[in-house]
Amino acid sequence: MRCISLALCVMFAAGIAANAQDEPVRQPTEGVNLAAGLECVYDPTPKYRYSTDEDDPFQLTDGLYNGCVWTEPGTVGWQMHRERVILVDIDLGEAAPIGAITFDTVTGGAQVTFPASALAFVSEDGQSYRYMGDVFTESLPQDKHLNHRFVVDDLKGWGRYVRIAIIFGGFFSFCDRSLRV
Repeated sequence: MRCISLALCVMFAAGIAANAQDEPVRQPTEGVNLAAGLECVYDPTPKYRYSTDEDDPFQLTDGLYNGCVWTEPGTVGWQMHRERVILVDIDLGEAAPIGAITFDTVTGGAQVTFPASALAFVSEDGQSYRYMGDVFTESLPQDKHLNHRFVVDDLKGWGRYVRIAIIFGGFFSFCDRSLRV
């Protein structure tokens, strides 16, 4: 199966880093990763001061997962201002079938919750995008620490460009190192 996996950690307050280190190591989703090692283009640019570094464009596709620890390099982060949507764009280099998208994120304590939505789009020209689906396919409790992988599969997408639109649900949004296409 060809899939897109996006490990996103959406946090709305501090205080979860210690719990994330207690989590078991997250294994990659099965299937061919079309985005492995590719650059991500973000709009807006990540600017969370504790985790932003020069490697941000490749940290979602390097295959590493650090548990969404927002104070460490390897986690890509934004603080919400006027923007309510984060766009993550990936150029796959050539058109390919896209059968699934996964989305790792974390919730729990200190106002940390999942994002409101993560919408997936595909394009052949990078200008006109077609909606493929919402990666958030289930409802889970958010009253305690939970690191979870959301999956939307059975997609029939085709394209060169993939866009994930992350809809803020709170004040901070963080992505981890595990984007798979």
